[in-house]
Amino acid sequence: MKSRIYSHGVLRICGLLVAVLLSGCHRENPTVAGLLTQRGYLWQRDWNPAVTAAVGDAANQLDGLVVLAAEM
Repeated sequence: MKSRIYSHGVLRICGLLVAVLLSGCHRENPTVAGLLTQRGYLWQRDWNPAVTAAVGDAANQLDGLVVLAAEM
């Protein structure tokens, strides 16, 4: 009698576990809010001509350029 009650409880727990796992299988397609912006971050101590030229090139290819001007 005791083993019959025990197996019934185990079956109930297994059924619940299967139901929970199967409920997570249905997923909807994610919604897209828009394109991600492409920004560059620049921290440079020595502003030589090569760095200045790279900043000019980046302005044509990126959505924005953030220049970090302070050092802690």
